[in-house]
Amino acid sequence: MRGTQLLKSGFSYLFIGSHDKALNAFRKAIESDPDNAEYAFHGSMTAWRNGEYDLARKWAQRAVNTEPKNQLYQEHLDIICAYILLQQAKTAVEEGKTTKAQALLRKAMSKDPLNQQAEALYERLQSHKE
Repeated sequence: MRGTQLLKSGFSYLFIGSHDKALNAFRKAIESDPDNAEYAFHGSMTAWRNGEYDLARKWAQRAVNTEPKNQLYQEHLDIICAYILLQQAKTAVEEGKTTKAQALLRKAMSKDPLNQQAEALYERLQSHKE
């Protein structure tokens, strides 16, 4: 029951735009029932929205591990992983590691084929090779 109330509180905080309070409510819900994939998913969504990408990935992975057949949870995890890979690729480009960046971008695009930023950066790197 406590987890359900915390989940509802999280949604209420989201509704009024209090994202930090929403994240805290979802965190408490997850702590109250670590095997509840729904809590982990909504916590992950909120962490993602708050820019806490590692936490978002951790909770998204928990949701997938708990309910591996849930396609929504898997797609959400893939989008987060693709974003993180894109950020790593940008860092690699800044460090002059183009080959590494391209490999990271290919992996990002395989996780999230609709990630236009990854595709654009990959194409830009490819055009500089020629």
